[in-house]
Amino acid sequence: MACRAPPGTSAESWVALGERVLHSSPSRAVACFSDAVKADPTSYAAPLVLGRFLVHSGSDDMTTVVRLLRRAARLAQREDNATASSEALKELGDAHAASSDWRSAAAAYAEGLSQAPTDCVLSASLANVRAAAGEYAAAVAALRAALAEDHACVLAHHGLAR
Repeated sequence: MACRAPPGTSAESWVALGERVLHSSPSRAVACFSDAVKADPTSYAAPLVLGRFLVHSGSDDMTTVVRLLRRAARLAQREDNATASSEALKELGDAHAASSDWRSAAAAYAEGLSQAPTDCVLSASLANVRAAAGEYAAAVAALRAALAEDHACVLAHHGLAR
């Protein structure tokens, strides 16, 4: 399916159009996000949105998901946007975790935490995949580190209680 946006549409406009049609026509949204990636190869936004969509839609094309989210993280870092970069890495970790690739998920979450060390959700996600891999001491260490950064991190308290 095609996005059907007029010629000369900016990458931001492609993304906005894709987000507008996301629920009514997911395949058109993917086409719009893909066109946005092509329209501005230096922007992190389009590969992040497309990668996130593929992860949450249950896509089994891990090669494309990894390529898009790694690209988004790298481009966001280039723009000194640690928030967007860590968000892309969290999505990448989520994709690996969904396919039970604990080692790759842990690596993505840890890389995201290096850019956003106070992100409670990243810490909890890292702990969850470490525990799933049977690395309980590393999981506890991740949760304790999260509490050292943010004592109000409910996910860390819950994880330690488990």
